[in-house]
Amino acid sequence: YSNLKNMKKIIDVGSGLAQIDLVLSQFLPEIDFYLVDKNRIEYDPENFVYFHPPLDNKSSHGFYNSFDVIKDVVANSPVNPERIHFLHPENEWPDNVDVVMSYYSWNWHYHKSVYWDKLMQSLKLGGYFSTTLTLRKGETTVDEISQDLGSHPCYYQSIQVPANSPDRRLKGFDDIVHTGYYTWQRLK
Repeated sequence: YSNLKNMKKIIDVGSGLAQIDLVLSQFLPEIDFYLVDKNRIEYDPENFVYFHPPLDNKSSHGFYNSFDVIKDVVANSPVNPERIHFLHPENEWPDNVDVVMSYYSWNWHYHKSVYWDKLMQSLKLGGYFSTTLTLRKGETTVDEISQDLGSHPCYYQSIQVPANSPDRRLKGFDDIVHTGYYTWQRLK
């Protein structure tokens, strides 16, 4: 991200309360941030699935966000409200985007296919895709993304979860092979 000052648009998928976006907006006041998330608080601990079992089930993960909180922070801070845009997951994304990022949301709780078409329509050539990725047995998501974007990850960091971790008791955690942070540059 050495050329952040030349960037104009960043999309944060599963932005939650947008902490990273609000901090970045202080240092990069000319960038428009598009926050993609649902706008209400809904959490059902009985049916909560940390990593969703079916790859095509878009509603198996609980969400916990309120754009009202973000709007309140923006209204009471030096953040330029004209640079913060709120998008529901079903909204269209802007074109010519410099960065699409998603940490601990898309590719972590739900599969790449949920937003992939939108990313391919929005992310400009030379732009970056950065995500926290969970791989299950038999998945080839890293190779698929690399092929679609025309590059191998330019950044990668593995996240290790010990076999005896209490987190392994969560539904849907059994067949996870690997998790990590990845960043690609779009070259095609």
